[in-house]
Amino acid sequence: MLVTRRIVSWPPSNKRWWVRYKNIERDDRYQEAGLLHYELLEKARHIFRGPADLSRLRSASGWVVSSTPRWATYKEFAQGHGAFWGISAEAMALVLYHMSTYEHASAAEIERYWLAVDYWFENVAEEPYDEGLWHNDDGEWRGNPATADVVFRAVNHAHDLDADIEPSVRKASRRAYLEEVARQKAREQARKARLQEYVEV
Repeated sequence: MLVTRRIVSWPPSNKRWWVRYKNIERDDRYQEAGLLHYELLEKARHIFRGPADLSRLRSASGWVVSSTPRWATYKEFAQGHGAFWGISAEAMALVLYHMSTYEHASAAEIERYWLAVDYWFENVAEEPYDEGLWHNDDGEWRGNPATADVVFRAVNHAHDLDADIEPSVRKASRRAYLEEVARQKAREQARKARLQEYVEV
């Protein structure tokens, strides 16, 4: 139901979109979807830090995505599934590919993120062009990027890895990755603490 209208100025765009508010129940599913939605956006910013990162993932996946314009760079991909100009579908797919391949996330984890983004676009996102199947509308790609074929490929890739690799090996790899991430965070926190002590002195 249309409740009110407002102009959205974020993310920054050269266009100003009229959008609608949605009445939605802010239950546990909403909270989890929001958390995973923003986590995936943060992962995109962390993964796509330079041209080499985008080139590496595209080469590794072997996917060719017609919705992505030729001029798209790692800067647009760093916006993840929030990117404009038809880039969001491939950006989301490559983030999921990175998670399952290099972070050793299981297919179940990948599906949680995938379904969370799908829920977010269909039930929370206020721009009506972000709803429904990913499609080309007179030269402009619109719809929910979580429904794009390339995203389905990313989810299936995670299932293939689960099927091809021994569960114990996959879990051990995931555990080792998470432990390394924790060590990196601890080192970064220690570095910031030392800098703070230096400033205070």
